[in-house]
Amino acid sequence: MKKIAILLLALFLLAGCSSFQSSQSGEFSSSGVPAPEYDMMTENSVTADRSMMESESIVAQDESGYVEGVEQKVIKTGTLALHMESVQEGVELIKTKVAEWGGDTINSNVTRYDNSYYADMTVRVPSEQFDSAMSGLKELALYVSSEYTNADNITEAYMDLEARLNNLKEEEQQYLAILDKAVTVEEILQVTDYLSTVRYEIESAEGQLKYYDSNVDYSTISLALTEDESVAAAQEAWLPLSTFREALSEWVVFLQGLTDSVIYLAIFGWPVLVLILIVSVWRRRHHAKRHK
Repeated sequence: MKKIAILLLALFLLAGCSSFQSSQSGEFSSSGVPAPEYDMMTENSVTADRSMMESESIVAQDESGYVEGVEQKVIKTGTLALHMESVQEGVELIKTKVAEWGGDTINSNVTRYDNSYYADMTVRVPSEQFDSAMSGLKELALYVSSEYTNADNITEAYMDLEARLNNLKEEEQQYLAILDKAVTVEEILQVTDYLSTVRYEIESAEGQLKYYDSNVDYSTISLALTEDESVAAAQEAWLPLSTFREALSEWVVFLQGLTDSVIYLAIFGWPVLVLILIVSVWRRRHHAKRHK
């Protein structure tokens, strides 16, 4: 037990020394928790590898995020405002085209304003189809009101996140090795707490990498569709049968309202009727007495 306590104390001391050294050399523990104790040869090797990786990254990268000698990670996005002959038909046609390009429609919302329709859509297409999709979508419109594209090179950030993830996994293994040597409950809880923190950051980094991969592999295009009011008005077909059904429905509603009025009159009007009847009888009797 004393050995474990000494080991944990050394762990904290090493963490303090590591923090001091990192302020000089620029190397920090990626998890924000004390680095565990392990073989010095391994530590020197890992430190040298990390320093080499960092120096190479600094030399190769530029301000745009481009990193020489590696596959570039680029997130492409686009925005189009299209004036269509028919918004409703255009929405269905765009969905069909996006499916042909191997993509999918994220959302589609069609709204009517007075005598015209408006739609906003969000679609995703494979990145290699992005330029073809932008051109193809513009060809579906009468004209393009506005267009915007963006290519965000995240190669540098992606590589840094991958390096950080590898460091976190190394720390996880080191804490697992220390956990095997722990004896008391207090020692186990302390190491487990550090291990939970590292694993949380591992999951966070892995989730961020998946998000990057998803947005690199598939490009997002936002669409706004409009049309002329005259076009929408001309497309409204004359349907006499529907007009007849609508008129019949309104007639039924009228009869229901009339029946309801009669019921209300019968319920609330009977006292008036009784009063009128009493006055009528009294006047007849009074008239009969005057003629006797």
